[in-house]
Amino acid sequence: MFLSAFGASKPISAAVIPDPFWANVVFLQTCDGLTDGTFPGYFPAYLPNQKTGISSTIQQTSQSWSVSSTPSVFGKALKNSSTLSFSSQYLGGIGATLSGQFTFEFSIYRAGTLGWKAQDLLARLEDSASNGLRVEIISASGNQGQVRLVGNNNVSGPLLNVDTWYDIAVTRDAAGSVRFFVNGLLYGQTTQSAVITDVALPQGFSVTSTSPFTYAAAPYSLDEIRITNICRYTANYTPSHPFPAQ
Repeated sequence: MFLSAFGASKPISAAVIPDPFWANVVFLQTCDGLTDGTFPGYFPAYLPNQKTGISSTIQQTSQSWSVSSTPSVFGKALKNSSTLSFSSQYLGGIGATLSGQFTFEFSIYRAGTLGWKAQDLLARLEDSASNGLRVEIISASGNQGQVRLVGNNNVSGPLLNVDTWYDIAVTRDAAGSVRFFVNGLLYGQTTQSAVITDVALPQGFSVTSTSPFTYAAAPYSLDEIRITNICRYTANYTPSHPFPAQ
């Protein structure tokens, strides 16, 4: 049975099934083992890799993340209410280089205070020359925003609502085909062969004028972050949470 707290929110599985690809997991954070309350003002500095117990040493500035059970469909989540900057949010300190197959997954929630904004950058997987993949909001109307994956060809996803959890997954198989999933539904595929060395989550900037750039407050919540050096999904699948810790 799947439970839903906010309309089309992320599905929940009550039973935790051991991960058949546990040996391939390079980063995991379900947030449920973190302490409620104030979290260090740097993300993801000091955010431990749940698999290895090792924390990132990269410090970001001007962040205000906290561990909170609200909003969360399952357990705890990371909640941000600060203004996010374009150059921050790297997960590059996890020691992972994704040169072939991978699966990058996270759950994201945007509070309805401001609504989704065009050009919100939700995630980035790139090399040092900014070659790679980006998950972003391409257009917004009212509080909704259309999400897409930017690669060698762009893949358009669905409209995202506020106050709703979404599961995002990007996979690359051995042939270099990249697939884009939202809530387990495959929206299309592209190609990208870049060796990923920088992983960012989420940058959350909004361009409100062409010059200069200005940044809007980003009331995001994040949960269920996992990076695996194998392609988990090539077709529609059913997301379940929490991710297994073993």
